[in-house]
Amino acid sequence: MVRSQVDHTLKGYNSTAIAYGITGSGKTHTIFGDIYSESKNGEKGVIIHSVEYLFDKINVMKSENSSNNSTNYIIKVIKLFILLILL
Repeated sequence: MVRSQVDHTLKGYNSTAIAYGITGSGKTHTIFGDIYSESKNGEKGVIIHSVEYLFDKINVMKSENSSNNSTNYIIKVIKLFILLILL
């Protein structure tokens, strides 16, 4: 799912990935992966997979268009947490 969003983003479209669910359902683990693992081979989350894929695609695009180096890429990341407490 996120790979197709990265592909659309490289074509000029905006993209957003949202994780939602009840407390303890695994949203943070899905997005960030195993953040407590000291091993570099721990489970990677969606962010790591999508950033690796993004830079792989950029490198492929640059090598295919090596004669035209006028393309610049700007990458912005926003991390937003919303906590709703109902009393």
